[in-house]
Amino acid sequence: MNHVQYLFRHGLTPDKIRSLDVANLKITHLDYSFIYLTEDGALTSDKEQAPTEGDILVDEHVRPVLEALADLRKANPSLSIMLSLGGGDRQQSGCFRTVVADLDKVERLGRACGQYLQEFDFDGIDVDWEYPENEEEILQFINLLKVIRKNIGNTKLLSSALPVGQVLANFSPSHVSEINGLMDFWNLMTYDLGLFQNYSFVAPYDTANDDENYGYSSLYGGVAQMHEIGVPYDHMNVGVPSYGKLWREIPDLTVADLGHFFGRKFEGPRARTLHYRMLEDVLQEPGWNELWLETPRCPIYYKVQGDRITDLIAMDNLQATAEKCRLIRSKGCAGVMMWCLNGDNENYDICQVIASEID
Repeated sequence: MNHVQYLFRHGLTPDKIRSLDVANLKITHLDYSFIYLTEDGALTSDKEQAPTEGDILVDEHVRPVLEALADLRKANPSLSIMLSLGGGDRQQSGCFRTVVADLDKVERLGRACGQYLQEFDFDGIDVDWEYPENEEEILQFINLLKVIRKNIGNTKLLSSALPVGQVLANFSPSHVSEINGLMDFWNLMTYDLGLFQNYSFVAPYDTANDDENYGYSSLYGGVAQMHEIGVPYDHMNVGVPSYGKLWREIPDLTVADLGHFFGRKFEGPRARTLHYRMLEDVLQEPGWNELWLETPRCPIYYKVQGDRITDLIAMDNLQATAEKCRLIRSKGCAGVMMWCLNGDNENYDICQVIASEID
């Protein structure tokens, strides 16, 4: 099975990359995130700079990181290094829409993909456009994949990170069939499944009779949805997160609400993202309790003062991740994908769980 890790650029150094024991962690694919689109179809490693000549720019800070990834690949010949394009911010979503609407810009982007792979002898491109929303954009997305495939050739890998839920519902069986012939993998974003302004989970295992209080979809539901629209299981890398949600100074929950408040709008500040690497330190604070919830198959952690809940964490622990990996394996999926490796702790505990479950 594949073990795909997105490697977010923030805080990355060549030394951190070279120290990765990818063989022990059974990581098969590392997706460097992100290389950015410009509005005219070029690719750059720095959002603030565009190429002054040619189709690509590699800035002086990112080049040593990409060279370290190339060295890691040489030391681990079975490892594939992918470049992930774009990301979920509005600026990059806008760049995708601008580029795909202009055939000349699409051709330039395809050339830039080939040049980036050739520059570092990397193995493929991952398209992270969040996200094509209608028939016109889906057709433009398909054309973009065709042009990238033409420029990188059939020996290189091509994948795309796509969310579940209504976005996938816009893809028809004919769209999916064509995409299956162009891409090696669909990287399924079975996370970010609840609104941050509500009490909700990042990535429930399942929901109760499609109860959206837990999240608007789930890992179980997302995999089923993809298969129903025509994606073979062996084309799916199914996502698990290395982060959850933290609420502080909660104004409106009592102990009697435990397990029954998800989906309710939070009246205070939005939830904060809590990475797994930070969880142990936060739980060192006195007063935390833990409760396992059966339907989403993950724990919540909470503090109480009198009958009031004052602090809350909704986040997968290692047991929750292991159960998801077993489901993914039982369906015959291509592999497990995680956003992101940087969120794991220093011992790479989540990675080790994935490695043990896919072995």
